[in-house]
Amino acid sequence: MHLIVDAPDVETAHRITEEVEKRLEERFSPVRILIHVEPPAYQSNHVSF
Repeated sequence: MHLIVDAPDVETAHRITEEVEKRLEERFSPVRILIHVEPPAYQSNHVSF
């Protein structure tokens, strides 16, 4: 799964992703969720929108 976050800075992006991780873990437990934040300029042919 990919998560696109429109955040003004990395700190805000991390706060958003931590909340998403928490909610997914609460909903689908037992599960381990880890979201990695990439810089805004990151591009990949493997990511679709």
